[in-house]
Amino acid sequence: MKTLRRDTRRYEKRKLPPMNRLLRRIDWGALLGAAALLLTPSAARAEQPSVGPSDAQLGESVDRRTVLRAALARNPAVAVSKQRAEAMRAAAKAEGGLPPPELMGEIWQVPLSRPAALDAQMIMLGVTQSFPAPGSLSAKERAMAAQANAEEAMAGEKARLVLREAGQAFSDYLEFSARHRIQREQMEIAKRVVAVAEARHGGGGALIDLTRAQVELSRVEADVVMDATLAEGAKSRINALLARDPRAALGPPAETEPMAPALDLAALMSKARESRPELKHAKTQREAKEYAAMAADLEATWPSFGVGVRYFPPTAAMPHHGYGAAVSMSLPWLWGTTGHRKEAERASLRAARTNVEAAKIPVDAEVVTAEASARSAASRLRILHDRALPATHRSFDVARSGFESGRTDLMTVLDARRAVVEVERGIAVARADLDRAITELEAAVGVELPLQPLPPLDSKLLDGGKHAP
Repeated sequence: MKTLRRDTRRYEKRKLPPMNRLLRRIDWGALLGAAALLLTPSAARAEQPSVGPSDAQLGESVDRRTVLRAALARNPAVAVSKQRAEAMRAAAKAEGGLPPPELMGEIWQVPLSRPAALDAQMIMLGVTQSFPAPGSLSAKERAMAAQANAEEAMAGEKARLVLREAGQAFSDYLEFSARHRIQREQMEIAKRVVAVAEARHGGGGALIDLTRAQVELSRVEADVVMDATLAEGAKSRINALLARDPRAALGPPAETEPMAPALDLAALMSKARESRPELKHAKTQREAKEYAAMAADLEATWPSFGVGVRYFPPTAAMPHHGYGAAVSMSLPWLWGTTGHRKEAERASLRAARTNVEAAKIPVDAEVVTAEASARSAASRLRILHDRALPATHRSFDVARSGFESGRTDLMTVLDARRAVVEVERGIAVARADLDRAITELEAAVGVELPLQPLPPLDSKLLDGGKHAP
């Protein structure tokens, strides 16, 4: 960036220093560093491939981070942008080099009566080298290098989308697996209720209680099958995203403590401004346009030159060896072509600068939305777990005790148990929603975020919304 600012100041002065001063201003340290990089073995320069968890590790219990690492390591989409960036950097070196010299030959005044005799008055062989406007090649090379950086920023965008999709798939797996476990526990309780109802019916109890218990068991069995199917589908989706056989072994989601983002909104927005690939892409595009505008201005201000040397072998008309020299210069001030190109590049530069500011708005909005969703999911999970679940368990324990002693009818027991299951399912959904919200928040910020245990519930949120933010 220091080099860019220095070159931009030089560009804005609209004048070039004399050639000897220009040579003194060359960043020889950077040039030698680039030469050393070219001499480094390619194996040492190559980026080490990311190593994700093995299939054996995936067959054990998996958590969200494990799935994300595996998805990023196994998806080739991220490598595509990096490979394109490497190609553009190679192209940048070509942009900064002189055009290839031209070898030419001419033969003059060969008699038409003897065209194959090559009895020419003059034969000329020569080499010509052109030199573009001073400084324009360096500006074009840096413009292309900035374009390569912009393409590499898109590798970060591909990675962000891969992580988002894998994170959402794991959240589905987490939710459906938890719901399946809850329904299986409910099925065991429903079987015990049916056994008690059958025993009572054998002792003269009401048939309606037995039929109601059997209906409840059948409904729970249907829910067990549905949640098992959904969990299996989520597992297959994760395997597909990890480039595995959809039927490959994948361990159950780990039972970890629910976590919430540890950074506040201001810190999240600041980190997103630094990390989001779209913003990096916009900034590198602006840098590329600055160098492109500099190159166009130089070409419109300074001429390009051509230098050539000629050799004349002996002929009948000139029986001795000879040489010649040629110098040419373009006239960029005529016809206005280079001036129009300069204005076009300046307009593109203005658009690139505006795009940097425009790109910040949707990023900020996405961070704000994702942070609010994470905070909402964390609050809902906290109140369901700390308040609703204990209350429903107490209600069910009272109803079951009354039913076993004959003081409470079966419908009261079934209603109390349904309330327990409903809250447990709500906790599973809220836990998965929190996980989804964290995935969206990390995608919005562009980096992995530090997490912390769920904070205590803010009592202000329950105070009729009077003090809620």
